[in-house]
Amino acid sequence: MTPDDTRPPSRQKVLFLSFTYPTLGGSGSQLRAASLVRMLAAHAEVHLLIASWWEKVTGPRDPSIERLCQSIAYLRMPPIEPGKWPLPETKVEGVDLPTIDRGPTDSAVIIHRHYLKYRLDSLFVFRLDALQFVHTRLDFFPVRHLDLDELPSRSQAQIARLKRNFEPETPTRSQKTVQATTRLMEKTFISRFHRVFVASAVEAEEVRRQTGFQQPVVLPNVYPARLTPLEKRTAARSEILFVGSLFYYPNIDAVLYFCREILPLIQEKKGDGVLFRIVGMGSTDALDCVKDQRGVDLVGYQKDLAPLYTQATLVVVPLRAGAGTRLKILEAFVHERVVVSTSIGAEGLEVTDRKNILLADHPHAFAQACIEMIDQPKLAEKIAGEAARLHRERYSEEELLRCYAKIREDEPVGKPESRMSYARLLKQRLDQSRVQRPPPHNPHGSNAFSA
Repeated sequence: MTPDDTRPPSRQKVLFLSFTYPTLGGSGSQLRAASLVRMLAAHAEVHLLIASWWEKVTGPRDPSIERLCQSIAYLRMPPIEPGKWPLPETKVEGVDLPTIDRGPTDSAVIIHRHYLKYRLDSLFVFRLDALQFVHTRLDFFPVRHLDLDELPSRSQAQIARLKRNFEPETPTRSQKTVQATTRLMEKTFISRFHRVFVASAVEAEEVRRQTGFQQPVVLPNVYPARLTPLEKRTAARSEILFVGSLFYYPNIDAVLYFCREILPLIQEKKGDGVLFRIVGMGSTDALDCVKDQRGVDLVGYQKDLAPLYTQATLVVVPLRAGAGTRLKILEAFVHERVVVSTSIGAEGLEVTDRKNILLADHPHAFAQACIEMIDQPKLAEKIAGEAARLHRERYSEEELLRCYAKIREDEPVGKPESRMSYARLLKQRLDQSRVQRPPPHNPHGSNAFSA
């Protein structure tokens, strides 16, 4: 698509830089990216650029999102071994897009050239995962926005704590390096954006506390409304549904926790009348240990989730780590299914226990909540109805559009805070540790983060 010089002066052009393909049928990150594209397209021309190391971006393809974009391209990083691309974490089909191979050029240079080619006005970076591809040239973009969704270092810390508590191995040197690198990136680069968005007030407070950036703005996670009426449940057994990306460690842990500590308690009361169904994109290898367990159905990836929600008695979110907000809960709300969750599983959502959700943090309490919803369908229906109402009022796409319109109207774009450059910060730390090493050449970043 060629650059357009005829746009009205008021219609801004935005480069949306993402590490993942935005789709309403994908993972939580893909769904938030898609929601942000739809939000931006209501006010501006959106040019989508995806940067990653896969041979192809992972779908499923979403024509409705692609139609909103004036241009779409995939900036492909070179594999570590020539010609050997890493295998994607999901088993979903790849999406063919116009591809730019990075080659030996700094990815930030290519992104800036792409920006100039279409004569764009602003850069919108989706998550820290995409920031790594452009951080060395941030100051080349006059208007810069960043959607963190969640604070990555906080999520990494929670996952590391969970592994320490329930797994014998200790964090490796590489894992510790990743965590330290993430914290350094957050403290160095977040303040160089004009606006920084997060998914909840909890995440906003963490950004202020951990990075010193004082003005994060909440853009809530949303889930699209159902376009068809709910069908009547016909399953003979009570079905408990879990939906989540199975390449994400907290989801794997949640499934194992439920199978080992909660499901047996439910079966003590309900016998074989209960089926636990596990659905999600990604390899199911980590869950092989429970696939033959009595009352467990390891489904894996399903493109259409509506029939599964139709037959579900309730949806469970037994997470013990994570950050952001749980789109799987909003998805269940849309399908009017009662949700039983841990407190951390529902973190960031404005829910009320026993009004629009059931919260339980101990295996016995969690099992009892599930049994109660199975035994009292009228109460489950009432709670699910309140949950659907909460979605319409606080977590619909219309609410996201209203929220963003108010931000644009009420909050003027300010200058990024003055902050020590990454190169100077690295040099200072090296000097403190008495390691003599020349500073990075690039004044805006370090090759340590260059894609």
